[in-house]
Amino acid sequence: MLQAHAILSRALTDAVRNNLITKNPCKLVDSPSPPEYPISVPSMELFWGMVVAAEGTEHLIPILLTGLCGLSREEIFGLTWNDIDFGNATLTVRQVVTTSREGLDIKIPKTKLSARTISIPDPVLEVLSQNKSVGYVMSKNGKVAHPGYYSHRFKNFIDTNKFPPKTGLHKLRHFHATLLLDAGVPLKYAQSRLGHSNINMTAHYQHLTKKADVIVIEKIHAPY
Repeated sequence: MLQAHAILSRALTDAVRNNLITKNPCKLVDSPSPPEYPISVPSMELFWGMVVAAEGTEHLIPILLTGLCGLSREEIFGLTWNDIDFGNATLTVRQVVTTSREGLDIKIPKTKLSARTISIPDPVLEVLSQNKSVGYVMSKNGKVAHPGYYSHRFKNFIDTNKFPPKTGLHKLRHFHATLLLDAGVPLKYAQSRLGHSNINMTAHYQHLTKKADVIVIEKIHAPY
C-alpha cells in the first residue's frame, strides 16, 4: 500500500504540473504506515551451539564477530589483521566488501558511524589471537574473499548441523543487539557499537527479552 500510494502521488503531482488537474488528492491523506514484520532472534542456546559446531572451521570467526561484536557480513569481509589492536582488545571498521555485477567492491563504510572502533570480548580476542595472520581476516591467502560465495557455505553449515533455517549471519546482528539490551546498554551506545546511522534502526534491531522485561518491572516496582 505504501508503494502504491507513493507511485500514485508522483503521478498526480505530474498531472498538477501539466495543468491536467488542480490539486493532488493524495496530499489530503496520510501515507500508509509501512508494515512491521516480526524478526526472529537466535536464543543464547542456539548461538553457543553454533559456536561449538563451528570450532575448527571457517565459520567460527564470522559467527563470533557477528554475534559478540555486531559486525555485518560486509564489515567482516573488509576486516584486515591490521585493523585489530590485540594490545587494547579493539577492532576498527575501516572498509567494507560488497558484491556487484563487476565483482567485488572495496570501499569505506557508508556513514561516519559505520566507521568505528569497538571493544572485543575475551572469547573473540582469544580465537582471533590463535588465528592471527596477515591480510584479510576472512581469507586463507590474505587476499580479499567473496562474501557471496561464503554465504552459500554458511548455509550448508546451518543445514548440516540442523540449525533453524534462515539463521544467517544477519540474524546474529539481532542477537548482539538483544545482548546489549539485556545488559542495560543505552540505545545510543548500542547504535554506536552496531554502526547504525539512524537510532531508529537500532531500536528496530533490539527486541524486548524476558530478562529485560523483568528489569523493567523491577524498576517500576522499586519506589514501592
